[in-house]
Amino acid sequence: MNLTNIGDLKESGFFIFKIASVVLLILYFIYAFVIVKQVILMTQTIDVAFKKPIKFIAYIHLFYASALLIYAIIM
Repeated sequence: MNLTNIGDLKESGFFIFKIASVVLLILYFIYAFVIVKQVILMTQTIDVAFKKPIKFIAYIHLFYASALLIYAIIM
C-alpha cells in the first residue's frame, strides 16, 4: 500500500468529520435562535424584573453559537 493512499484516507476521514461537525453546529445555531425567540416571547408575556439580563444572556448564547459555527467553517 502506498503512503499517499493512507494520507488521502486520513484527509477524507477528517473531511467527513468536519462536515458532520458543521451540520451539527448549524443545528445548534438554529437551537440558539429559537431560544432567543422564546425568551422574547416569554418577556413579553410575563412581566419579570430581570428582563434585560435574560435577553442579554440569550443574545450572548446566540453570538457564541454563530461564532462557533463561523470558526468551524473557516478551520
